[in-house]
Amino acid sequence: MFTLSEITAVKSFLEIISKMRGAYATFKSAKTSKIDLHNVIEKYFAFEGLPGNKVSLEGRLSNYTITTNFPVYSPRIVKDGKITQNEISGENSLEFKTMALNVPALVHNQISLDDGSKARIIWLYSSENTGLLFKNIPKESKESRNPLSFENLTNLFSIENHDKPLPVLVDIDLPFEEFLYTTAKITGRVVTAPLRHFEELSSILNPFFLNYYSNCIRPFSNVEGVLAIDVRRPHGKIQKIDNKKAGFKIIYSIQALIQIPETAHVEKKIILATCINGIPDRQGIPTDIKSITDGSSEKINTILTIGEISWQYSENLNSIAAFIELDVSDGYDSQIKITKLVHHWSIFQTKAQQFVKDKFGISIEIQPLICSNNIHKNNFNAKGLVIPKKIELAIFNESPIIRNGIDWLGISVGR
Repeated sequence: MFTLSEITAVKSFLEIISKMRGAYATFKSAKTSKIDLHNVIEKYFAFEGLPGNKVSLEGRLSNYTITTNFPVYSPRIVKDGKITQNEISGENSLEFKTMALNVPALVHNQISLDDGSKARIIWLYSSENTGLLFKNIPKESKESRNPLSFENLTNLFSIENHDKPLPVLVDIDLPFEEFLYTTAKITGRVVTAPLRHFEELSSILNPFFLNYYSNCIRPFSNVEGVLAIDVRRPHGKIQKIDNKKAGFKIIYSIQALIQIPETAHVEKKIILATCINGIPDRQGIPTDIKSITDGSSEKINTILTIGEISWQYSENLNSIAAFIELDVSDGYDSQIKITKLVHHWSIFQTKAQQFVKDKFGISIEIQPLICSNNIHKNNFNAKGLVIPKKIELAIFNESPIIRNGIDWLGISVGR
């Protein structure tokens, strides 16, 4: 049973991904005489001069970038919860600290360009970059509105020049992992995508997202709109300058749709509340104390938990998500954190389905729609990432472009 809200949310997310893929697919070689590349590179990377249409840049490479368009995300989490009981009434109360949750990260799969070639997209950051956890703007600098609402990301997080990436196209068979999170030098051709793709993207992306991508998406260009460096053979190359990997922290997320049968005789919000009880990080928290709402138009609820995994859900979208901070430059930290997230997610799925079955006699499905790195998709679900067939059919005829996003993300269609 899917509502118009959840169908619209999935459609919006997939359209953005599809249009982004469309912009990348149209990258082509650019001549420096036609675009103002010198000023762009000089401004953001302090380089001077461009020989022909080639450029050499130094920085840190990562396969992760951010997206503000996950179906479930609010920049609000609660930490340091403390439960107290009123000695007279016996009622429980919860005290906690409200904190900011940074924007979750995403790895893009390989892409086929319009010229028939294939590439993988990784990202070049300034050497000073330490990951995708942005600094909080001091409280006194924020607007008087709720600083933790989704609409106010620009008032919550500070994006510095060293936070802004430049997309780099690499060969799909390149073992690029050895270059990640070290100081590297890339040499390649300047490539661009037509301005119309920027116009399509800018009309649906929020100001925070556009600021973050302002190194590669240039709204004031008269000729081209999306900028990247192509280091694929035979014209480009990557060289290590320093073998030492430095920290690169991100917020990793797994997001799923909760499928409730159309014949269900129980209100959706009651079923979702029962599912929440299956989250293992809620031990010791009374079942009547579940979540807080962020107050935004999306009405994302932050679930009250303990531990380092943060959970959120959307009653409107029948969706739930888990988030964890990890250092992707540290193989041990990354493996431990992903393993923990997978373990907790597996417990949640099993218990939530059992609780709903036992209480209401209803069988639900919890199907992951997207995770931060597609390489882990089968760890969360044996079938990988899945979009329910009914949702796909509901939006495909209206917006065929979503097929590009579904294929690019590696999402299969549920049967």
